[in-house]
Amino acid sequence: MSLLIFVYCSIITIFSQPTSFFSAYKIVISFDVSSLLVFAIIKLHQAQKGTINMKKIFGSLFVIIALVGGYFGYKYYAETYQDMKAYALVPESIPEKKPIKNDTGAIEEGLFSYHYTLTFVKENGETQIMDYELSGETPTPLKPHSFVEAKISQKRITSGPSEISRTAIPEKVLKQLEK
Repeated sequence: MSLLIFVYCSIITIFSQPTSFFSAYKIVISFDVSSLLVFAIIKLHQAQKGTINMKKIFGSLFVIIALVGGYFGYKYYAETYQDMKAYALVPESIPEKKPIKNDTGAIEEGLFSYHYTLTFVKENGETQIMDYELSGETPTPLKPHSFVEAKISQKRITSGPSEISRTAIPEKVLKQLEK
């Protein structure tokens, strides 16, 4: 009986989500979470009647929560910190040197930055546009129309960028940068 209710609630959860606002994995997660809650409530009710062991319920819930947490933890790590080498061509114009503002919007004394938008080409040929802010007390802007190398992830620049020579760039990447 409880399995039937679990399946029924799962089907209702999937079809009640507006798919235009949620990607597929969010629908599956909401489906799993609401279904697990209903299933847990049913099992807790059975446990109070003495038909099922409470240790098994809490052990199962702990394992499920650990697996879901591990999945999302790994996904966050992979998107944020797993990087690969990429190359970019610095724009010909040097951006304006601006004072740095803190979180409240107040200007920090003696700190300045240059804001770049760089189009990186990874070694596998994919392109990725990323913002980069070069900051400090006396920041030196990147040399205009030079090549830089950096390690980038899906969300951020993890290392660099640092200037490199044209000959250090793989030929396939160099052709894409010069388009």
